[in-house]
Amino acid sequence: MIATQQQHIVTLQCRWILATALATAFADPRTPAADPGQAINGELLSGAWLELTEPSTDVKLAPLGLGERRCTEASAESLSDWLNRDLERRARVYQEVFGLVVNKQCPQYETEYCEWKDTTYRSQKMADIAGFYHAFGVEPSRTNPDRHDHVAHELTFVALLLEKQCHAISGQGAQAAEHAELCRSALAAFVTDHIRWWVPAFAHALQRRIQQLTDSVEAELADDLQCLAGVAQFLSAWAAVERQSCNVEPYLRIVQPSVQVVDAEDKDCGMCSQCTPT
Repeated sequence: MIATQQQHIVTLQCRWILATALATAFADPRTPAADPGQAINGELLSGAWLELTEPSTDVKLAPLGLGERRCTEASAESLSDWLNRDLERRARVYQEVFGLVVNKQCPQYETEYCEWKDTTYRSQKMADIAGFYHAFGVEPSRTNPDRHDHVAHELTFVALLLEKQCHAISGQGAQAAEHAELCRSALAAFVTDHIRWWVPAFAHALQRRIQQLTDSVEAELADDLQCLAGVAQFLSAWAAVERQSCNVEPYLRIVQPSVQVVDAEDKDCGMCSQCTPT
């Protein structure tokens, strides 16, 4: 039992490492959240990915949702390569790909992939995300305001739940077990409602957008763009592995961007706060 518990902790740590790295990779490079603070250990990321995908064939053979990739089609090397590149270069790529307003081709916001453009529906979706954040002590940031449904914020929340679950499992007693189960069930619900259905579509849209841009830019920028494309491919494989780790069924409906233009004067859109752990 002790060995099983230790293996579970190792698995959670690997999942946390990868979710944290992806959250950093997709954060706006002009914000502190995009700076890892130190060089990223590529062997650590590759080792974490191998730990999750190598021991069992279940991950390699399990059914995929639309837009997801097999773990064998992705490498963590592109993720470490991207995170170790200069912030100014990453910021240039970020602006080239996403622009200064919500990009219609590959928006990095969940609600822009909703099939319905009804503002009330999208606001309810946003409120549900905020409810998850608030339940686990995540509050809006005053220094870097942004929408709750940004992909980097959602990935950060996944990492937070994995970290909390890992700490709870390491503890003892009924209360620790209850907290671990709470984190596990919350993560499964969040992945079901706010990760599995749109993140693979975002990754696919991002790769398509980069492909359109690459041929018309200079060599250095083209290389940086291709590096980010590799991260997008890894994201689509990670989404499948994390979903399977949460025992969540694949999402099989077609998803594509459907950007809603929000009136700047609309004070009740509910889309203007970035969340960070407190």
